[in-house]
Amino acid sequence: MKKNGSISIKTISEMAGVSTATVSRVLNDAGGFSLETREKVQKAISEAGFVPNIMARGLRKNSLPLVGIIVPDIINEYFSKLVLQVQIALARCGYSVFICNTDESLHQEQTYLTSLKTMMISGLVCISGYGNANGNWPNVPTVYIDRHPTGRLALSTIIESDNLSGGYHATEEVLRRGCTRIAVLVDSRNLSTCIARKEGYKKAILDAGATLHEDLIFSVKKVDFQNAYNVITVAIQSGKKFDALFCTTDWLAMGALAALKHAGINVPDQVKVVGYDDISIAEHAALPITTIHQDVDEMSRLAVDELVRMMNGEPCLRDHWIVPVSLVRRSTT
Repeated sequence: MKKNGSISIKTISEMAGVSTATVSRVLNDAGGFSLETREKVQKAISEAGFVPNIMARGLRKNSLPLVGIIVPDIINEYFSKLVLQVQIALARCGYSVFICNTDESLHQEQTYLTSLKTMMISGLVCISGYGNANGNWPNVPTVYIDRHPTGRLALSTIIESDNLSGGYHATEEVLRRGCTRIAVLVDSRNLSTCIARKEGYKKAILDAGATLHEDLIFSVKKVDFQNAYNVITVAIQSGKKFDALFCTTDWLAMGALAALKHAGINVPDQVKVVGYDDISIAEHAALPITTIHQDVDEMSRLAVDELVRMMNGEPCLRDHWIVPVSLVRRSTT
């Protein structure tokens, strides 16, 4: 038989010996048929080379097997690993993805969301800090990863690392090694991840009965190597004294290490440094970085499992997941 797009459901029904309605139910996984019937229809589809009209099915169901993914910075290895894992898992479930890189721009995020509303997506994965503050958000099952939204849809769940514990363990590591003037380098934006990591840093210091030096809380306007380098260079030149530095991402740690080296400050003898994320640069840098490992595999698995449940009309298992983190000790402490 010719394998082309002209094959119809009627042809498939004749080949399988079932009604066109049964073929339609099998194609849409609508139930009302036996396993034997499913196998007959699938065999006929395979032999005929039938390709279902996904757009037509989408119009009937008012959604397509398409998931939107909002990501703030696709170049960031941590985010790109998350997106890749989610994309692979969704593909196994029969869903395609539409990836929207916002470059940390609220305006760009809103533009993408407006477009996604017209695309009849079945679900949304949002790795973002802005949330559904206005009516641009598609009213579809949504999984928020890594950051708390400023507002959230009813049919949604949040999946994040245990950032409070991460900040705590990072600071505890340098406290155990005798450090008393512990600085922290954070994103100046009030993202949930940054807030929790900084709170973990403060809690560890206070629990240890040590002194919290508010003047050693440094911030960057943009999370990258150069901004970290600049901020730590200015801190050193202005006479700030610290014997440990917790950086809330590995790229901030890389920039800080470069600034310390340029100033002639030895790591880890004079200043100990801890990063966060455990991306490849932390392991393979000239001076491998002690860091907090985030379980990207588990976060991705949970995100897809929960999203698929909601897209199938089932409630999510939890409305908030917190995934454990761990300390990876390397050369900077």
